Amino acid sequence: MEACFFGAGCTRPGCIYRHDRAAIQSNPQSEEPCMAYLAGHCAFNAKSCRKRHPPPAEADRLRQKYSQIRCRYGSECQTEGCLYRHEALSEPVSLVDWVAQPVEPARPPAAAALPGTSWRPTPPSHTSLQHVPLSMPPPPPPPPPPMRPVPPSMPPQPPSMRPVPPSTPPQPPSIPPQPPSMGPAPPSGTQGNTTLRPPSAAGGGFNINAKEFVPGGGFR
Repeated sequence: MEACFFGAGCTRPGCIYRHDRAAIQSNPQSEEPCMAYLAGHCAFNAKSCRKRHPPPAEADRLRQKYSQIRCRYGSECQTEGCLYRHEALSEPVSLVDWVAQPVEPARPPAAAALPGTSWRPTPPSHTSLQHVPLSMPPPPPPPPPPMRPVPPSMPPQPPSMRPVPPSTPPQPPSIPPQPPSMGPAPPSGTQGNTTLRPPSAAGGGFNINAKEFVPGGGFR
């Protein structure tokens, strides 16, 4: 059977573990003060308890210390003989109520600078921070867009050297067809050495006084 943690000082009724003095000698006593002893409810003596029973002067000092700390359960605490201060949960809770003694913030170690190098101081750790702002500073504005180079203006281009097609000359207006003319009347008289005579009726000539022209037969 496994030995009981409390050994011969066990007060648990019907404990199923083995109880002997060897178990007490094998378990060293803790340096932590026994809270049940300070409240007057410890069932063990100073030798058999696994925690330390402080002397009366130290016990009074510890009771005074714990009575200044607010219990986390407030008026709903169910611990018999609780040494902490009990108040309503609706009251504001300060950080002093939860911390027994203030902890001095740790200083960051100084960095050694080597020749030809640069260094930055080590930022403080989380344990040395006293106040953390809830709101973060606004981010910096974005940088302006880079300026693009403006291309130089193009010189005027010369006119195209393509050949210009010749323009179509204007067409004269269309003249409707004319009936065949009868020809001008032969002039009378002479021109040079040639004598102009009116045509005779013989030989198929044209007689302006004739009423009917018969081919090959003259006028009648």
